[in-house]
Amino acid sequence: MADPIETVAPDDSGSVTLRRYEYQVHVAAQAILEMLADEPVRHVTCEHIEDVIVARGSEEQTKGGLFWDFQQIKTRDTATPWALTDVLAKGPLKSLWRTYRAVKDQTLSYGLTAGLEGYLDPADALVTALAHGGGADKSSSQLVNLR
Repeated sequence: MADPIETVAPDDSGSVTLRRYEYQVHVAAQAILEMLADEPVRHVTCEHIEDVIVARGSEEQTKGGLFWDFQQIKTRDTATPWALTDVLAKGPLKSLWRTYRAVKDQTLSYGLTAGLEGYLDPADALVTALAHGGGADKSSSQLVNLR
C-alpha cells in the first residue's frame, strides 16, 4: 500500500491559504506568550471583528481597565517595502474603519492597528506619516497604527 503523504495532491491551495495566515498566527502567538508570561495581556481573540484582538491591562492608558487593540493583519508575497498605495490596495484601513464604526460608541479604550508583514518604504513620506500618527487627532484614543 502506498503512503498517501507521497501522493501528489490534486489541489494544493490549502498550503497557499495556510501561508497567508502564518504571519497572523505569529502575531496572535506573541500576545498569547505575553499573557502566559504574566505580562499585561489579559485576553486574545482571533477572527472576531478583526484578525486579532489583544486586550491589555494598562494603568496608564485605561485607568485600571482594559485597552483593546483591534489588529488587521496583512501579508503579501513580495519582499519589497510597503508603500501607501500597497497598504490601500490590501484594504486593512477599510476593515479598521468598519471596526471603528462598530465600537466607537462603546465605552472602550481601544486602538486600531494594521499589522503588515515586512517593512514600510522609508522613501514614502505618506506611509511614514501615517505610521507615526500623521493626519490623526492625537488627543483621540482611536489612532490607527501601522507596524
